[in-house]
Amino acid sequence: MRLEAELVYESCPYCCESRVDYLVWQEDDETVLCLSCGKTYRPGEHK
Repeated sequence: MRLEAELVYESCPYCCESRVDYLVWQEDDETVLCLSCGKTYRPGEHK
């Protein structure tokens, strides 16, 4: 499980949200939930 201190440094590919308070690592340790648009994504896959 990722520590809360491990921030997401890639913005949401769907809405471009980049505020770390709105990008939350999920329990699978691979995906991030964007609290602005509600989409889940894997950092690095949408480049």
